[in-house]
Amino acid sequence: MYTTRPCTTTCVIDGAPVTFTYYPDTCVLRVSDAAGRCLREDRWEASWAQLLTTLREIAMESAAAAKPAPRGADLAGGFPVGGAQFAAA
Repeated sequence: MYTTRPCTTTCVIDGAPVTFTYYPDTCVLRVSDAAGRCLREDRWEASWAQLLTTLREIAMESAAAAKPAPRGADLAGGFPVGGAQFAAA
């Protein structure tokens, strides 16, 4: 019987460690919590490298969304002056 070793990575999602285990011979992707309980199992038809790229993209998007907006950026055409916000004329 042909078996391959699974590819595994762990990352933090919403403050909780999550483990992704990919079995390339069956294309099964298993998502588990820190205790090892399976949260979800699905098929991933792309490669392990593509999965890692996707996870990195999601992480970068999440990090960008979590950054606070620059001061005054929430006002349309506004700019900060001496600690107060004034709208552009």
